[in-house]
Amino acid sequence: MLQKSLRILTRILTSLGIASLLGIVAVIVINVLARKLFNKPILWSLEMCSILVVWSTYVLFGVDYHERKHFRIPVIIMLLPKRMHVGLELFVDIMLFVAVAMLSLSNWNAIRMNGAMTLTAMPVSLLLAFYLPFTIGLVSHLLYIIVRISSIFMGTYTPVPTDGEVVL
Repeated sequence: MLQKSLRILTRILTSLGIASLLGIVAVIVINVLARKLFNKPILWSLEMCSILVVWSTYVLFGVDYHERKHFRIPVIIMLLPKRMHVGLELFVDIMLFVAVAMLSLSNWNAIRMNGAMTLTAMPVSLLLAFYLPFTIGLVSHLLYIIVRISSIFMGTYTPVPTDGEVVL
């Protein structure tokens, strides 16, 4: 059931990321058409594209981690014996959990200070434009880290391949 819930969460977050990227393309195309056909550019198009870039990036924080598509340098793990790989992965995941938890606290403080502010060209709050996708990304990232750490302790963890194999 947990794996099914994670798959659903991953699909939802991936769909949000895809919708954001498609929104960027749509806004740019509409702005180009408005500029060329009516000689009237859309004033809020740059700000909307900025918001959509933030959404497409931040909501996928956890998904990239979960699908092991995040940036990795496997040099150290390749030097260690195979029996130490899971231990190193656990150490890295715990350190990542601490870092993401600290980001979450910082995000909460930023929301309290700036969440009610609105953007310049559009009447959209910073909370909706920037802090909501960041919060979604942080929470999903923490969830995926907890699931991976618990899978290590339950003995169901599959280590990251180190010889160029791709984990799907």
